[in-house]
Amino acid sequence: MFESSEIAAYLIRGAQKCTGSPPTRRTLERLLFYAQGFHLALFGAPLFTDDILADAEGPFVAVLRDRFPAEPRQPLPLEDTDVPSGLSPLLQGFLDEVCSEFAAYIPWKHPEVTREQFENEFYSPPWREALEQGRAISHAAMRSHFSRLVDLG
Repeated sequence: MFESSEIAAYLIRGAQKCTGSPPTRRTLERLLFYAQGFHLALFGAPLFTDDILADAEGPFVAVLRDRFPAEPRQPLPLEDTDVPSGLSPLLQGFLDEVCSEFAAYIPWKHPEVTREQFENEFYSPPWREALEQGRAISHAAMRSHFSRLVDLG
């Protein structure tokens, strides 16, 4: 298992490749949520150690908010991120797919889906439950939610 900062560094670079610009803090927070959720659904284990918390803006990892305290909609500085060397090719491919699908919501890929529909589908249930109960988003809730979204056929 990795630290969230290691996965974040890879996702920041991956999002830059997919979209042509560094992601915002908010985008990074969502990418970490999607990566953790899909990893739990596909592999049955967490990808990184830190809890994902919920606030009114969405899911987030506290240690990364401390590291990147900038305005949530400003691009993150690339110079603050060293991509970890210990990621397997399988894990890199998995994270590349997360970036490809979700780095900037990619409205051109899904023009029929509004931002609200997208967010409701991909993070609302476990995020809302944790927000209402004032606790971290549980791995069980994430695994359950993301398992419904995975098509293994």
